[in-house]
Amino acid sequence: MPREKKRQSRYKKGYAPSPDRIDRTRKALEMVRNNISIQKAASSNYLSYGYLYRRMSGEVEIDSRNGPAPVFNRSEEEAIANWLSEMAKRGMGLTPKKFLEFIQTILNKDKRKNPFKDNLPGYDWYYAFMARNGGIVDIRRETVLEVSRSRLTRQDVDRWYISFRKFLSSKGLIEKPAQIYNADETGFTMGSRAGKVVGPASRSAPVPHVTSSKDRLTAMFCGNADGQMIPPFLIYPGSKPMSSNSLMGALTGTALEYTKSGWMNAETFKKFIIHHLSRHAVSERPIVLLIDSVSSHIDMEVFQLAIENQIELYRIIPNATHLMQPLDKGVFGPLKKAWSQGTREYYRENPGCKINKANFAQKLKDTYMMFYKPLTVINSFKASGIYPVDSSAVSDDDLRPGLTFVINDTCASEIQSSQDCQQDSPENQSTVIESVKAARQAFEAFESVLVTPEKERYRTRIEEQYDVVGCSPRFDTYRKLFEKAQPISIPEGGDSSEISGLDVLADVASSVQAQAGHSQPSGDSGKVISEDLIFPQAPVKEKRQRISNILPDNLTSKECIRTLALKDLEKVREFAEKRRMKAMYEKKRSNERNQGKKRKRKQQKILDEEEEDDDDSDDDRDAICIGCTGTYAEDEMSGLQRTWIPCDSCREWVHEDCTPVEMPEGNSDEFVCHLCI
Repeated sequence: MPREKKRQSRYKKGYAPSPDRIDRTRKALEMVRNNISIQKAASSNYLSYGYLYRRMSGEVEIDSRNGPAPVFNRSEEEAIANWLSEMAKRGMGLTPKKFLEFIQTILNKDKRKNPFKDNLPGYDWYYAFMARNGGIVDIRRETVLEVSRSRLTRQDVDRWYISFRKFLSSKGLIEKPAQIYNADETGFTMGSRAGKVVGPASRSAPVPHVTSSKDRLTAMFCGNADGQMIPPFLIYPGSKPMSSNSLMGALTGTALEYTKSGWMNAETFKKFIIHHLSRHAVSERPIVLLIDSVSSHIDMEVFQLAIENQIELYRIIPNATHLMQPLDKGVFGPLKKAWSQGTREYYRENPGCKINKANFAQKLKDTYMMFYKPLTVINSFKASGIYPVDSSAVSDDDLRPGLTFVINDTCASEIQSSQDCQQDSPENQSTVIESVKAARQAFEAFESVLVTPEKERYRTRIEEQYDVVGCSPRFDTYRKLFEKAQPISIPEGGDSSEISGLDVLADVASSVQAQAGHSQPSGDSGKVISEDLIFPQAPVKEKRQRISNILPDNLTSKECIRTLALKDLEKVREFAEKRRMKAMYEKKRSNERNQGKKRKRKQQKILDEEEEDDDDSDDDRDAICIGCTGTYAEDEMSGLQRTWIPCDSCREWVHEDCTPVEMPEGNSDEFVCHLCI
């Protein structure tokens, strides 16, 4: 009551009534029509007597407000509020500051009159807007969602659930929850998390949280839809010690393996399937194991060994484990909460001690015993829609971020063109007539079960257009059926074989439960607002071809084994082709190096010959005639054109006219000087 009085005092200052207040007013007016006093109706709905009397007498409208005219009308504000809500659901919500800047852009474009400075509303207007549209929008804290997980669509989810149901039916497991398992690994931090504690009143005094390191150890958990959990499978980083026993005090049946990184790999996953799961799972076969699509789980040898042990591996949609994996959905949350409480208590009771590989298994056992309840595991399978198989467990709101990633323009245009063709077709007109006739049948069937006073009261409320939303689900259904049965007249002989009255009644009931109508602004101003109320869309990019994208969901099927075998063969061929190309490249490089060496040797030979010629030319200039002892340089200086002949025996030079020996007739004949004869 005090809260309501505070709310009423705000509205007296000119704040428009919130949708909740309007609904309470409508319900109070309906109570007055049912012969309940105004005072009692107003009191039961937290309204004042005068406020309700003025609206009952028609003096003022139900949703009227005092003060100046609003900047946006009711339909425009609802459209803006619905847009804000949808943007937040898609992961692109606006902060209050950005929202006010968005309103400023609308006012700048629309040029409408407003009391704001520079068309920028203040926070008083923002708080009033939030109060008026409190049933649509509110301040919410965002949760982090990776881009890869935001691409999930309803078509992908429905396809997977349909396929999974068919798979369970084919294996005869649709009613055997004890044979449906889910396994996933998670990390545990060795330190405890800081939280709120009772401490000193003085804010200047520090309140530290003493904890251990931030190291993490990995544990693989597995449970079935019947609420049973098998012992954990631990993975520690490093090499296995020779002497210490790290499983001292652990839960019975706990297994331990060591890897270099401390995370699951193909070898440890194989040991988990063959030696751990086969030992602790139920004896009935086959069993289904739901896993995610990480690379360590994709191994043909593991799949073949699972087939030999009658274990069917079925993978969940990639990047959808936060919605569809039972352990992520309802087990790891309470388990981590219990672990955090246990570590905090341990560090408080054992100051200076640490949780490490030596005692982690024992502390995990204490946490497990504090956390484990079969009903928790059963509910996790139910909440994820795994058992019973139910695709509606993943709500449309969970998949709203996927609406940002639309199909390409070509597909969109084809869909739009097909819709346009269907809209004007005779078949479409016939369908409308059939649906109206079916609605009338459903309306008559629904009206027949009502008593006469109730039917008359409902008829009067519809004729007087006195609509009380949410006051009576039965009246809401009556009104919906009445509206569906009225649009057009049905010609005689209309056939309604395809659509029945029960179908229309079910459709109306679901629409009454949803209550998700969105008001659209009207007029020129409404067009300006509608142009700005758009949702960002990202083009669909071509996905990278990974092995996880081409495998079927049933990883132990013949199709999957064949796909993996072909993929391995393709890898072998690619490796052989790379080796061949590398060998050709090395051969080419070797030939180029050899040719380069030959080319260098040839160039060096030419250089050597040129140097020899230069040496010979220098020797020729220093030549001395053995007959007159004159030099070649002296002949050049004096300008004498005398013939010089080398001796082929002593390699000395002589003038032709300085030797008595006759000159040879041909160039091929040898010349021997007179000193060598």
